[in-house]
Amino acid sequence: MNTSAEKFTIKTSAFSLIEVAIALAIFSSGIMLVFSMLPGSLYNMKEASSRSVERRIAKNLVNDLMLNEWDRLHQFDSKQLGIRYFDSQGIELSEHGIDAIFTARIRIHPRDVNLDANRTLERVAISDSEDYALPDDNRTSKSTSQHTRRITIEVTDVPLQSFDFDDVKNANRFRRFSTVVANMKDID
Repeated sequence: MNTSAEKFTIKTSAFSLIEVAIALAIFSSGIMLVFSMLPGSLYNMKEASSRSVERRIAKNLVNDLMLNEWDRLHQFDSKQLGIRYFDSQGIELSEHGIDAIFTARIRIHPRDVNLDANRTLERVAISDSEDYALPDDNRTSKSTSQHTRRITIEVTDVPLQSFDFDDVKNANRFRRFSTVVANMKDID
C-alpha cells in the first residue's frame, strides 16, 4: 500500500499563442463584416419607411379628393391650393415648419383619359399649361371621357419649402403616384 508517497500527475493542456491569434483574427473579421453591413441596412430601412409614408400620403390625398364634389375637383390642384406639407408619420401640417418632413404636390389634369373600344385607359395629349377643362369645355375630342380625371400626386422627403418638382435635377428626389378618378353621379 502506498500511502502518501503516490504522486499524481496532472495533465494540463492550453492553447498556444498562435492558435489564440488565429481565433481572434477570425472573430474580428466576422465582427467587421457585420458592422460593414450595418450602414447599408440602416439606409434601406430608412428608404422603406419613407416610401411607406409617401404611399400613405398619396393614398390619403386621393381619398380626400374623392370625397369632394366633381365640379370642385380642380380647386385642389397645387396651382390653386399650393404645396402641402406632412410630418414624419404622414400627418398633414397646416404650414411648413420644423416638423415638415414630406412635401406633396397635387396635379389635377384636364380631361385626358380616353376609353377606347377595348375599355382601356389611354392618355390624350392636352396641354397642362392651360386652364382646367370643365364639363362644358370643348377643347377635348369627343372620345375623351367627361367623367374621368387623371390625378398625379408627387411626394418628396426633401423638407424644403421651395422644393421645385419641375426642375429636372430633382427628378430622382421625388416619387410620382398617378390614378384616375371617376364621377359616379348619374348625370344624364
